Amino acid sequence: MLIVYEPVDKFGRMSEYWKHYINFYEEYWGGPTSPYGVWFGNEYNDFRERLSCALQVPDEEIQDCLFMKSKDGGYLISPL
Repeated sequence: MLIVYEPVDKFGRMSEYWKHYINFYEEYWGGPTSPYGVWFGNEYNDFRERLSCALQVPDEEIQDCLFMKSKDGGYLISPL
């Protein structure tokens, strides 16, 4: 599988959503996502529930992404 990351600002009106998503994710887990990450038990459901509340978006409308920080400190994302 090829994962393509692009600067978060390239996503137009979705850029703000992704910035809030990244901020919440980093506060919740303490770091960026990983394509090799593993969720245990109810971790994923708990995360989605809290993310839904934080973003004020219904769970079924939440979009997920992988992200990383670039060398200049900006974020690169790959929506899933």
